[in-house]
Amino acid sequence: MKEEKEQIEYVTIDELERRGQVIYHPGPPGNIIKPCYCGNCEAHFTCTADYNLHKKKCKSKPIRNRLLPAALDTLPWKPFRKRKGEWIFSNQSTLLLQAITTGNTRFGNYRYWTGEDNKFICREKIGSL
Repeated sequence: MKEEKEQIEYVTIDELERRGQVIYHPGPPGNIIKPCYCGNCEAHFTCTADYNLHKKKCKSKPIRNRLLPAALDTLPWKPFRKRKGEWIFSNQSTLLLQAITTGNTRFGNYRYWTGEDNKFICREKIGSL
């Protein structure tokens, strides 16, 4: 049996872009293609140029203010039927979900956790445990 050697095809960025296999994102000098995340509004970007442009215009309050107990109380919490505590869908506060999954489970007088593979965010007053 004769082993076949793998043929390597060398193509340019222009050719890959034409085929739709790569998106070339030109930008100003120093632009880096990497995931960027706005700490105020949770927006995601693929390059530093877009992120820096957004950062200058972003009017959102910083994230740290949105996890204060008073801000968390404004979420549309629903009471549990069979136990003490409340719940919301996790997409109603992706910031809180992110905080819980990274280990921050207490804010103010409440303990927070997720349920059903992060589909729900639950909370219970610490004094009622």
